[in-house]
Amino acid sequence: MNIEIEGLSKKFLFKEALSNVSVSFEEGKIHALRGENGAGKSTLASILSGYSKQTSGTIKINGSPVFFSSPKDAIKQGIVLVSQRPLLASSLTALENLKLSTKGKDLKNLKALKDRWIPSLNMDIPIKDLSGNGRFYVSLLSALLKNPKVLILDEP
Repeated sequence: MNIEIEGLSKKFLFKEALSNVSVSFEEGKIHALRGENGAGKSTLASILSGYSKQTSGTIKINGSPVFFSSPKDAIKQGIVLVSQRPLLASSLTALENLKLSTKGKDLKNLKALKDRWIPSLNMDIPIKDLSGNGRFYVSLLSALLKNPKVLILDEP
């Protein structure tokens, strides 16, 4: 999947987070955005994953313009975000959080994904007792269960 961003801007009430950003992400490559704090990296990730809406500009996937009104729209296109601060239920275990995030869908790939990427993660520990890395890994597994074509890691 090729993603092109043309003239993307995002304005908040008192700040412009992105101003006329144009960048493309070519299929089959790993891309990294670098910059100082406040440069707009997380804002761009948020827009690409449907959590936020641009003020202006265009996003194209394989040459066709798209607009994401929610994360569900981005997921349908195969774009999934692992947030810097994952939204997880602290009183539930890692496994219970994954069941919640998949809304009861089949978790048949979970064991294979866990064994491949995070074999040391104990799925029976409540989120509140996991380290920051552990919480990130649970969120990563949740994203991988969605079979993304594009996986965005915000400050992994």
